[in-house]
Amino acid sequence: HYALGRDIEIAVIDGERRFGNGHCLPSGPLREPAERLKKVDLVVANGVAAAGEFAMHVKAGEAVNLVSGEHRPVEQFRSQHIHAVAGIGHPARFFTALRDAGLTVEVHVFPDHHAYRLEDLAFGDAAVLMTEKDAVKCQRFARPNLWSVGAQVEMPDDFGAQVLGLLRR
Repeated sequence: HYALGRDIEIAVIDGERRFGNGHCLPSGPLREPAERLKKVDLVVANGVAAAGEFAMHVKAGEAVNLVSGEHRPVEQFRSQHIHAVAGIGHPARFFTALRDAGLTVEVHVFPDHHAYRLEDLAFGDAAVLMTEKDAVKCQRFARPNLWSVGAQVEMPDDFGAQVLGLLRR
């Protein structure tokens, strides 16, 4: 938000899809024109980084039950049949993170910003894993088999040093 004061600016881009068709929302995937990158301090690429960018890797974090609040490592779901739902801009990334954690998932893709109803998640008693963004929309009708999976971000060590250096400046 341009009205917010800032000491440094960090732009995050999609390292796989890069800039898509080059257009901003609603015609394309960008929130700002790609030229804006010339004015930021650091560029982070979610996935593969180009020269001058920092590669960020996202893994599946802990699962949190929407009813009980119980925390559980996602790896504990490895022996179960899992339904994974995502109504985000790039749902394949979430499903890949679950598979990378060793889970076998049956995927259910919903449109970005989907307004969930309980019927959308009617998969019997099987565990349903979803993003934190989706879980917020499902909290009002939560059931014991619904779990939110957070993102665990891994950054290169030199990224932190760069941020600290910019803040000291």
